[in-house]
Amino acid sequence: MKDYDKAIEMKPDYGDACFNRGNLFWDMGEYEKAMEDFSRALEIDIEDTDACNNRGIIFFEREEYDKAIGDFRKAIELKPDIGIFYYNRAKAFHQRGESQREDEDIKKFKIIVEDSPLSVLLYSDIAGDSHQSVLLSSSTADDIRIPLMRGSRYAEITKRPGGLLRIL
Repeated sequence: MKDYDKAIEMKPDYGDACFNRGNLFWDMGEYEKAMEDFSRALEIDIEDTDACNNRGIIFFEREEYDKAIGDFRKAIELKPDIGIFYYNRAKAFHQRGESQREDEDIKKFKIIVEDSPLSVLLYSDIAGDSHQSVLLSSSTADDIRIPLMRGSRYAEITKRPGGLLRIL
């Protein structure tokens, strides 16, 4: 934490440091500080889809579904080929009772991940159009991590409470 604090102090526009410190705050249960750092990362780089995703999850966990959907929507607009953004937005649509929009996003998620060699890690039992069993359904682990190359970050995706996927 001290290293990120020092990096941000020395270079206040260091978005990756804000993002990474936000993840540390999140892991420590300091959600307000995590939210501040993800928002700051987005102020520095308005196209930081990882910060959009993670901030959206915090909104989701606070039951602020409109804001969560807004962040997931922005991430999708910037990088429409990243399946987790559709999956997370579908979960928020589900919470708002918007089953048609939820189903549309789950279908997009499936299309993106079905051709991926990582798809077996992402979901193990997809039945019909229902997504009840999508994504880590047979896993008993709290976290399943999948390495990704994301710009200058080496990130991992981990399952969060509520079934959303966070980028570390």
